Amino acid sequence: MQSKIRKIIEIIILGESEKNRDTETRTLAKWISKAIFIVTIIIAIILFVDIASHQNNYSAGTFGDFFGGMLNPILTFLTFIALCITLIMQRVQLHDAKQEASRNADASRIQEFESTFFNMIQLHNQIVQELRFDIVDVATAWGASRHSSYPQEQARKLQNPTSTGRQTFSQMFIFIHFAAQGGSSRTEVYNFLQKKQNHLFGHYFRNLYQILKYLKTSSEQLNGCFDVEFYSSMLRAQLSADELRALLYNCDGDLVDDGSYRKLIIKFRFLEHLPLHFLSLTKRLVQADFSSFDSDLYEQYFFYRPIHGSGQLTSGAFGDNPAVKEYLKKRTPIANIN
Repeated sequence: MQSKIRKIIEIIILGESEKNRDTETRTLAKWISKAIFIVTIIIAIILFVDIASHQNNYSAGTFGDFFGGMLNPILTFLTFIALCITLIMQRVQLHDAKQEASRNADASRIQEFESTFFNMIQLHNQIVQELRFDIVDVATAWGASRHSSYPQEQARKLQNPTSTGRQTFSQMFIFIHFAAQGGSSRTEVYNFLQKKQNHLFGHYFRNLYQILKYLKTSSEQLNGCFDVEFYSSMLRAQLSADELRALLYNCDGDLVDDGSYRKLIIKFRFLEHLPLHFLSLTKRLVQADFSSFDSDLYEQYFFYRPIHGSGQLTSGAFGDNPAVKEYLKKRTPIANIN
C-alpha cells in the first residue's frame, strides 16, 4: 500500500512523462489530481457565494478577517502537504539514484570481468600454440629412470615424433601407452611427466587453474550478477578430448595441490564431455579408446550427497555424461563418507 501511494505521488509531481509507471497507478493518479482540482474549485465557489450573499452584512474589515481566517488555514495545510510530498519525492529520487548507481557499478564490474576473462582465454590459447612435445626425448628420459629402452624404441618408429599445439596431448598419451606396457600404471607415468618433465605442460595447467579460480572468485564477488556457467562452458569448449583426459590425470590426489584444483573441476563440471564408455558386463567405465581406466582416478571426481544418514555419489565433474550416469545407476548408497 505504501509503495502504491508513493507511485501515485510520484506521478502527480513528476507528471505522465515517467515511462516506468504502470497504467493502473497512472490512471488512479489522474483521478486523484482531478478530484483535488474539483474540490478546490467547489470550495472557492462556495466561499464566493457565501460571501456574496452576506456582503451587505459585512464591513470591509469583517470581510477581510473572515476571508483571511478561512484562507490562511487552507494555505497552511496545502503548504504542509507540499512539504511532505517534497520530502517523499527526495527520498524516491535518492533511492532511484542509488539503484542506478548500483546498476552502473555492476555493469562496469561485469565489463571489467569479461575483459580480463577473455584476455586470459587468449593467453591460454597462445600457450597451447607454443606447446611442443618430443616423444623420443621424453621416452629416453623415462627409459633412463626405469633402465628400459622399450618406450624409446617404440617412439623412434613413429613417423612424426615431434608435435606442437594441441597435438602434443595426443602424443603424450601415445607415450603413456608405450610406457605403461612396461608394467607401470598410466597414473604413474603421468606422475613422471608432472614431476620430471613439468616444463612441457606445467604452465598450461597452472594457467587453466588461474582462469577457473578467477571465475569462482568473480562469481562470489559479483554475487550472481552474471551466469558463471556460461563462461565456464565457454572455457571448457576450448579444450579437446585429450586435454580433458590430461586434466583428469593432472588433478589426481595431491599431485599438484591439496585438491583445490580438483574441486574447481567438480564445481564447473569440467569433465562432462570426456569420451567414456560403460561396460555393462564388468560394470566399469573405460575411456573411449577402451584403454584401462583406474577406478581410483575417476572416483575422486564424483560428488558425495548426504541422504538421511547415508549418502549417494553424483556425477560431479562429469555432469551429464551419459556413461557416468549409467555407471552410477549400478552404485548403492555409501554410508558415512567423511
